Amino acid sequence: PRGQQRQQMPPGVQGQTAIGTQGQTATGAQDQEQATARARIRVRVSLAPELAARVQPTDTVFVFARAAQGPPMPLAAVRRTVADLPLEVELTDAMAMSPAARISAFAEVYVTARVSRSGTPGAQSGDLEGRSAPVPVGEDTRVQVVIDRTVP
Repeated sequence: PRGQQRQQMPPGVQGQTAIGTQGQTATGAQDQEQATARARIRVRVSLAPELAARVQPTDTVFVFARAAQGPPMPLAAVRRTVADLPLEVELTDAMAMSPAARISAFAEVYVTARVSRSGTPGAQSGDLEGRSAPVPVGEDTRVQVVIDRTVP
């Protein structure tokens, strides 16, 4: 698919195996590469028709994933405009807000899409928002988010 790049392993690392203290085999870098490659969420975002009159084409749209159980900070985020709606985005580890908090580190996330009049990511009263139920993280994860309510 468009815009995807597979992370290449450094020479000499690929295929190496480490033996753990219990005699179990751990593949280290390969496992991390595979988990990262599988950790993506395809998101389709739309705006509820009844809210269309309340937005401008230049208003900012943020689409982000947060851990269903974990830190409140977004794990991955993209920024678009209302003019792009409806839109499809893919959230991956490459979009991590912090190297310590990535999508691949969590089994489930929920996805939020927010129209921000101020252009800032934090929710403000009057912003429009939609959120998914928790979804599993995986290479075939697809979710639809409808921006259908007003932030109080």
